[in-house]
Amino acid sequence: MFQDVFSFVFKVIFWFVVAGLVYSQFSHSREYKKSQERKRLLQEKRNKSKIKVNYSEYSKSNSRYCVYQISSSGLTYYGVTSNFDARMMSHLLNMKNETHDNYLLQKEYDAGNISKDSFSIYKDDLASPEAYNLEFELRPRPNMGWNLLAGGKH
Repeated sequence: MFQDVFSFVFKVIFWFVVAGLVYSQFSHSREYKKSQERKRLLQEKRNKSKIKVNYSEYSKSNSRYCVYQISSSGLTYYGVTSNFDARMMSHLLNMKNETHDNYLLQKEYDAGNISKDSFSIYKDDLASPEAYNLEFELRPRPNMGWNLLAGGKH
């Protein structure tokens, strides 16, 4: 009787171990395929040329800085620039070319939720340190809203 119980428990444990190994192998295989797909997509993105905007082609209202925002789907991205029109075009052209560095904004653009109307100036006529400090106040930590990095000069 004791041997029958021991044999039964051993068989159950054995099959749990085998099932766990099979599942982990299957799970690892799925994760590996996902990581390979991510690497392939990233390589495709790297092979595309980023669009460079010639900032001198856009008139500047003044030589001071502004904090601008991109709003969509209830979330906001904040950035700092001394030439809002050129910076907006840089964002839009790189999203159109699918080469934007911020994958969250790229995904939102691809879904049709970001356009020229999504951009606005949050506060302007700032000195550079004031602008970066304000951006940091709005985004003190990474991964807030559409921003991947904390605000402020990096």
